[in-house]
Amino acid sequence: MRVRSLARPLALIAALALCAGLATGATASAAAPSKPKALSAALAGKVLTVKWTATKVGTVQVAVTRTLASGKKRTMLRAVKAKRGTAKLTLPSATSVGKLRVRARRCSGMGRARRCSAWTKSQTPKDGPTGQGSPGTPAPAPGSGTPTTGAPVGSVAPGTTTPVTTAPGDGPTIGGCPQMPSSWALNQRVDSLPVSANSDAYVGFLGVGKKLHPDFGSADLGAGPDGFGIPFRVVPSTEPNVAIQYRTGMYEDESDRGPFPIPLDTPVEGGPAADADADRHVLVVKQGECALYELGNAEPQASSWLVSGSYKFDLINGSPRPVGWTSADAAGLPILPLLARYDEAASGRIKHAIRMTSHGIANAYVPPASHFAPTSSSPSAPPMGQRFRMKAGYDISGLTGNAKVIATAMKEYGLVLADTGSDWYVTGAPDRRWDEDDLAQLKGIPGGAFEAVDSAAVVRR
Repeated sequence: MRVRSLARPLALIAALALCAGLATGATASAAAPSKPKALSAALAGKVLTVKWTATKVGTVQVAVTRTLASGKKRTMLRAVKAKRGTAKLTLPSATSVGKLRVRARRCSGMGRARRCSAWTKSQTPKDGPTGQGSPGTPAPAPGSGTPTTGAPVGSVAPGTTTPVTTAPGDGPTIGGCPQMPSSWALNQRVDSLPVSANSDAYVGFLGVGKKLHPDFGSADLGAGPDGFGIPFRVVPSTEPNVAIQYRTGMYEDESDRGPFPIPLDTPVEGGPAADADADRHVLVVKQGECALYELGNAEPQASSWLVSGSYKFDLINGSPRPVGWTSADAAGLPILPLLARYDEAASGRIKHAIRMTSHGIANAYVPPASHFAPTSSSPSAPPMGQRFRMKAGYDISGLTGNAKVIATAMKEYGLVLADTGSDWYVTGAPDRRWDEDDLAQLKGIPGGAFEAVDSAAVVRR
């Protein structure tokens, strides 16, 4: 969640919220919304259509559980604005209705104020057809200006076969471009750094007993407001620029001004149905130039992007943001170089810090973070850019597959606090090749397995 660094607007919002509570007798805990009504589902080939009685407020999360031939189950989540009353989901392969179960719930609010209803009773969809749309409908051509409805695999540009590779002795590359220079602070190991004097306080604030949560996964899970990864795209050196428009009163003054080479069908974090005020990150690497372009709160328009902020990073030289300036992440850091990506994990080694979030942030940052984005006055709240590493003595010998590779990276390169969000949520790019059962192993790791380290002097105000 993006946070302005100005204290006065936050104080004003808090005061208004308090006045509203006093005037209406509102309690600190808002009531959860009601369940979606008249839920129905029908399957035609690979396309599943789910309908409900439309409401004006909130989003509806649809969960589709498929039983595979092996007996394993995979769950696909999609979030759609409740007022639409319908959602279409394209399954990875044709599935009989007997192998599917569908349920839904309605959610409203943002961040810690977000509330969701209980799930509806699971049901088996009926056989289609189900109105508009059918299997085999062609996807829009790149640059056509029509947003895609499904999140493509995060590590391959739509219509290309540009993989993530790891250069021997250096950090990872994407589309032939380094993900910041190997000398960049967040590409440096932290396993020999001293433990911070504030480690116990920071870890206690985040939750010693709270479990790690991989906030990414296979494309089967979709990409809704609750997460499941931040997609990205690689474009060629000839990609034309697209105009950038800025939302009033947001981050235009700290942005790198457009136009940017970002096609209008580039995948948006959360998918096309994500709330307008959600993070809605857009990430693009331009080949040849080796520049990373990132947008925050982005919505494609007819011939431009509407954003809260736009940011450009030199991936070869790794120049930092100006001191005190934000980025698409509240810490002022680039997002893409800090994501867990499938090709890296499959190579057996991740050689950079991995992005994480916390519900509360101190009025401070640790370089190369550059931005104050306080959300907590607690003396135990960690600063933006704080590095955490998995303790050397924490046993990961029982982990297998990519989960073990990711856990090893957490011991060697650690986590970096880059934005506000849920505690101990670590971020990656969605990819159809992630194995959900494999990633689920990470969910058993407690916050107490980590310690904060001193990687640079804390900047406070």
